Amino acid sequence: MREGARSMIASEPLSVRHLDGLSDIPRDVWNRLFPRRAENWNYFRACEQAAPDGFATSAIGAYSGDTLVAAAPLFRTDYRLDMSLEGRLKPVGDWLYRNTPKLVVVPVLGMGSPLTEECPIGIAPHMTAAERTATFATLLDGMDRYAVANEIPILALQDVTDRDAAWATEPLRGAGFTRVATLPVATLHLPYKPQPISGLPLRRRLTFERFALASWRRSLAARGGLVRTRRFGTTAAVRIRSMSRSRAS
Repeated sequence: MREGARSMIASEPLSVRHLDGLSDIPRDVWNRLFPRRAENWNYFRACEQAAPDGFATSAIGAYSGDTLVAAAPLFRTDYRLDMSLEGRLKPVGDWLYRNTPKLVVVPVLGMGSPLTEECPIGIAPHMTAAERTATFATLLDGMDRYAVANEIPILALQDVTDRDAAWATEPLRGAGFTRVATLPVATLHLPYKPQPISGLPLRRRLTFERFALASWRRSLAARGGLVRTRRFGTTAAVRIRSMSRSRAS
């Protein structure tokens, strides 16, 4: 939603802003929307500073007055339509890309990050279920308006977890997104006690403990840390728009 466009959630006006990056959002303000998440402001800020080749990162936020109530990182990249070509057709696709890239390259705007396994959607924890759904719909609308203004025909949410899909499906469908299954996720339940290393033979256990201690020391020296995440089932939500349609004001 363009600056100044408005929506009402629980009698409070919301405005959506496209932001150049997380540096435009204070660390504590962002982290309040993602409580107890290992991939916090510091992580996404580092992702912005070391973005993969071919990706441009930014962010989007929904504000109630001056208060940030919803946010998500964004990325922009170009999708090559000839990527699926193989054999004798592949050189043809490469030639088209070199000489007439507009025929085979389509810009994509994605919510999420190419460096995460889950799509981070931050909503103020105090919101009710109805307010959360409506706020997310407003955030999607802001993403859509930014895409229209920049002539980006494909919008996507990368790896929406089943946990988030349970409440986000309705606004995603309302915004015209289609759910596409991504790679399957398997969970292996190990028959160990809470501390599985304690069940190993002494020599092997000492090897693991020395390795863990060395890793911990390196992480302290780098002022970083070891991050362990658990991945849930994920899907991608995708929408393709015809740029020739009339644009809503």
